[in-house]
Amino acid sequence: MKNKILISIFLLAAINCGSVTNTAVSTNSDQNDSTDTDTSLSSETPDSQVFLFATDYTSSGQLYELSLSSGAASMANSGLAFLGTEANLLWQDELLYILHAGGNFNSISTDNIQVVDPYNASAPYKTLSQYSVGNGTNPVAIAVKDNVAYIALYNPTADKNNVDASGDPGDVVALDLDTGEITQRWSFYNHLDDDGDKQANAQRLLIVDDLLFVLLQDLESNTFSSVSPGIVGVIDLATNKIDQSIALPDCYNPSDFGKLSQTSSSTVLAVSCTHDFQAAGDFGGISWVRVNHLLDNELSVLDHLSDDELGGYVERVRVGNEGVYFVVSRYDLESFQFESQLIRQASLSSDFETLIDWNNDIRDVFVQNGFIWVSHRAISTSSGASSPVVRVYSENAFAQQGSDLEPIAAGVSFAGE
Repeated sequence: MKNKILISIFLLAAINCGSVTNTAVSTNSDQNDSTDTDTSLSSETPDSQVFLFATDYTSSGQLYELSLSSGAASMANSGLAFLGTEANLLWQDELLYILHAGGNFNSISTDNIQVVDPYNASAPYKTLSQYSVGNGTNPVAIAVKDNVAYIALYNPTADKNNVDASGDPGDVVALDLDTGEITQRWSFYNHLDDDGDKQANAQRLLIVDDLLFVLLQDLESNTFSSVSPGIVGVIDLATNKIDQSIALPDCYNPSDFGKLSQTSSSTVLAVSCTHDFQAAGDFGGISWVRVNHLLDNELSVLDHLSDDELGGYVERVRVGNEGVYFVVSRYDLESFQFESQLIRQASLSSDFETLIDWNNDIRDVFVQNGFIWVSHRAISTSSGASSPVVRVYSENAFAQQGSDLEPIAAGVSFAGE
């Protein structure tokens, strides 16, 4: 899933909206769409500009365009309707890809990919195409290369036709963006812990040159408990074959990863480990994985930092000019108190720097052009959680730029260059 840290893990089946192609955008909002008034975006070239999907997980999500120009932050609602309650965004090649997950029965749109042209001259935010990826398969991550969408399916067994050549469930699929046809399916079934309960739970994707990295949670199928080490798998896009995988012995229930560094000889990935959503234990934290390009992309674990050392489990990883950013969270199972903080590490040998301290609920972070966009809200033991806000900070000094932006619901997915 997406580890939304309400501890209740969403059910992994939902109604599919089917396959639609060349669908025009409705100019009328549905009954759940926002009527909030947003500041119009400036016509000047912004210093930073991103998209944000915001949702309360019960009504139609909202797609916003956020901009920072000359120190002023602004926000505009796209007006795009019928977005569903759960989605992940990807901005690439001047197009916005909206991946509608299927983990919420309240969702209007599930289990499909929607391709949107925000700057279409005749119809802004025009939907160019929309394709199903299988009823109930719950797509949770997307990467695009050469007009092919690579999509991670969290519940691949929901679609009986979603199997590879060996008959194993397709954890990752390749979808032709011109036709909507799924042209390839990859299963990591033979790479999972042989515990009699094989379920990959593909969670994140990352393309580095011709390699597609896949983050696998390998959870228990009935309770989604983290009982086996997480896995980083590699698909060679040049051969369309699974190249290899590595189990992360100290990293259970991995939730996110990012490229820390890349040279001609190696690439280093930072992997966040959520484990069981608690702030103690040996199987949460951060694992660093090295890809040795000189030895057939051999994978090895460089190091691991546990929950105990960080004070919480790690939800998100983002890479910027000034280092790697981690969202660290903790949850008290007795009091149901939840809070998170944002920390930064300039290099593997550097200490962590706290940028946003506890008493916050940080839902997503995006780093672009020397700025950091943060979707969060304040949490107080006396008054509870405040209304959601989005703030943008400079990377070097971590100083807020402009005023708070206030979407009507928590922003859970950013996208941008």
